[in-house]
Amino acid sequence: MANRAHVLRTWFTLTQLDMATIQSEVMFENEASRRALERVGYLVTDLSPRVRRVDGVYVDSYLLTLISPLWIPRLYPDPEGLPEKYRISVQRVQETLDKAKEVVEEL
Repeated sequence: MANRAHVLRTWFTLTQLDMATIQSEVMFENEASRRALERVGYLVTDLSPRVRRVDGVYVDSYLLTLISPLWIPRLYPDPEGLPEKYRISVQRVQETLDKAKEVVEEL
């Protein structure tokens, strides 16, 4: 169910709100949430040390970023301009958008 929520949130944000990027934060210990976001195309772009307090203890968190494939021509006008480290992520996002289209049609 969480995966479907990530898929639909990604679709809505990128297609309906026309956002170029989305950022999410996940506490370091929450590996399942980080992996779920990575499956829809998020890429870990930073580790923020001690930014959240949980039960009185400060914890680290990941910052994950997703780049919209719909914005690639505007963000990286040179066809070879998209950095290699983002290519797999953007490909996953496109697959997520294709999957979301099917889910939205079901609803």
